[in-house]
This record gives sequence, structure tokens and C-alpha cells, in this order.
Amino acid sequence: MKHVWKSIKQHPIPVTCYLFFLFICYSSIKNSFYLNEQMKLHPERGGIVNGGEASAITNAMTYFVGFIFLLVSVIRGSSKNGDGTFYLWFALSVIIAMVIAGNSSEIVR
Repeated sequence: MKHVWKSIKQHPIPVTCYLFFLFICYSSIKNSFYLNEQMKLHPERGGIVNGGEASAITNAMTYFVGFIFLLVSVIRGSSKNGDGTFYLWFALSVIIAMVIAGNSSEIVR
């Protein structure tokens, strides 16, 4: 735990950006659940009316921001200064969050 706090103190900007990314992932999951609920309640309406557009936009934002994060993390992790392991673990956590948020629409069904 001591090592985690030390890493957070050394890298406050990536951690803050990651928290913002997790908020986007949460919004994506929430919108997928909302869309599924609305499609069950109102099957006669189309997907856009039930909230499908919001679900698609947050899923797209999740992947867009996640790939940018992943690219920056891998570039920073492969640099020669001593932060390589932090950024490679950071990249792994971004991949895990992207997989969970991206598959939320499949989990709901």
C-alpha cells in the first residue's frame, strides 16, 4: 500500500486522468444498462428513442480516450527514465477498464 501512495504522489496527473477515464467507463456501463432496460419496457420504440445514441457516444468515447491513454502509457513506459513499470501497469489497467466497459452491452443482454 505504501508503494501505491508513493506512485500516486509521483504521478498525480496520470492518476487524475485515469479517474476521469473511469468516470467515462462508468457512464458507458450505466447507459448500456439504461438502454437495455428501456428496450425491455418499450420494445415498440426504436433504439435511438430509448437511449441508444447516448450509449453509442459513451462507448465511442471510452474507446477513443482509452486508446489515447494506452498509446501514451506505452510510449512513456518504454522510455529510458525509471517510470517504466508504473506506466506499463497503468496501460494494463486501462486495457482492463476498456474491456469491461466495452463489453457492458453484451453483459447486459
